[in-house]
Amino acid sequence: MPRRRFFPSALCLLIAIAFFLYRYEFIAENSQARIDARQFDTSFSPPLKAVNDENTLLTVAPNELPGYTGWARPELTDAGRFRIVTEPSSTAIAGQEWEITVECSSCTSDSWFYLRAYGPAIITGTVNSESPGRYRLRFLPIDPGIYTVEVVLTFSAVPSLTDFPLQDTTKVPNYEGYLLPGFPIFLTVQGNTPPRETQLPYCTIDQLTTTNHHLSPTTRARWKLIDSIRSSTHTKTVPGVDTIQLGAYQQSFQGLGLRFSYERTDCRIVGVPDAKFHPIEDCIASLFKPLHIILIGDSVMRLQRSVLEGWMKQMIDSGQAKITFYELYGGTLRSERLSGPKISTIPQEHASSNEQKIVLFNSGLHDIHRLCGDEWKDDRSTYLNDSELQQSCVYMYQIALDILFTSVLQIPQVDLFVFQTTTAGWPKYGNYGVSWSPIDGQGLPLDAGFVERFNHIAIAYISKMKQGGAYSTFHVMDGYWVSLPRPDNREISKKADIGKKLSHPGHEVTYAMVRFFSMMVLQTICPAVLPA
Repeated sequence: MPRRRFFPSALCLLIAIAFFLYRYEFIAENSQARIDARQFDTSFSPPLKAVNDENTLLTVAPNELPGYTGWARPELTDAGRFRIVTEPSSTAIAGQEWEITVECSSCTSDSWFYLRAYGPAIITGTVNSESPGRYRLRFLPIDPGIYTVEVVLTFSAVPSLTDFPLQDTTKVPNYEGYLLPGFPIFLTVQGNTPPRETQLPYCTIDQLTTTNHHLSPTTRARWKLIDSIRSSTHTKTVPGVDTIQLGAYQQSFQGLGLRFSYERTDCRIVGVPDAKFHPIEDCIASLFKPLHIILIGDSVMRLQRSVLEGWMKQMIDSGQAKITFYELYGGTLRSERLSGPKISTIPQEHASSNEQKIVLFNSGLHDIHRLCGDEWKDDRSTYLNDSELQQSCVYMYQIALDILFTSVLQIPQVDLFVFQTTTAGWPKYGNYGVSWSPIDGQGLPLDAGFVERFNHIAIAYISKMKQGGAYSTFHVMDGYWVSLPRPDNREISKKADIGKKLSHPGHEVTYAMVRFFSMMVLQTICPAVLPA
């Protein structure tokens, strides 16, 4: 009897020991994977390079990109009153415009739209108002294949921008986001496949500069699909075991499952530095003075700073380069008059001639929201005088531009000034992973269409300022059109914060903008480091 009692006890003990050893071996075997996960789980970790055959034809299938994702929207909309005027062609030629006209015969107010087409690439389109209620919509597909074309009514009736901030908050229109009748349309694009960007010469400053006469680069670039996780040609890229990781979700390996590259048709943008080719380090090493990059802008530029600091870490640690960032939280006027940093004192802080200076600056999302949004009415009274409080936010934005440009362009001995147009903030259609409030609408001015019109104001201001060849070292870089087609690529945090999802671009868009800027810097001070 005692032996019979001992046998099951011993057996249980052996099983417990075996289980312990198994768990120990499992943890030891997977500890490196967890370390990799922690290293990968950073706010802006270097993008992983997908392993995929460049010759494989990849395409985004219909409905593979999100559309309506749950924001509260008004029941009253003019979407159903629009019609396609003439039956459009179901085919297009790569590199040639395809257009369609829509009309609401009973609509007299200004309507706003969001345009997107996706297939082998994601592109956006342009809207031209021909008469009240009648709009001509244009797309320029570059890559052959089958596209899903979407035309979304964002606002049925928009007040004049000069009416903002609206005194009557009940008249603030809420975002709608309804597809027009007849959409989506499936468009077959025929023609030759353009060469990949890697086969093109590097972009010049002029090719990267946005002007008043060519505000949109939609004719020169698109977001080309380079990897699809569901493709048979995809090879696992994320290091370690296949556990869910924030970084992998941020970079679409464990989320959307689609990865894109922003590619031009006329020239090549410098790529993300790696061990084989790091032109930024090569450039800095060739300089006789330390490189000083001065960034002035909002939280989007803070993300760009994080990327630049990663790329330049070795040179920053060695003292050969540094980055200074002035965050204009609350907008230009609020920073200058109330909260700081005081923009007018920035030139005095950088009087040293013992460094090569590059300046990248922007004034946009915070200015639009703070000056035009009804929720900031009380805050505006803390830094605007009584007369200014009666002015439109368009007028006050021009005052802000005066302060910003007058101050920034006085920084002495700068090799390159770059103004970055404001990114397409606050996208709704296509923006997923957002905890939308079911009781709050998404009102103006928080919409990418509002941003576009303020970008036009800034570009017109700059064009007038540069008349006669003034400010030859000052250029304008796109931040809007690169981000507009990608509401699916927004900043993702552990808590899926709605503020970040609406205000900030994601990894792919942010890296593209930093690549634009890096290209301009290299062409200005170190063109020799770029191979022919």
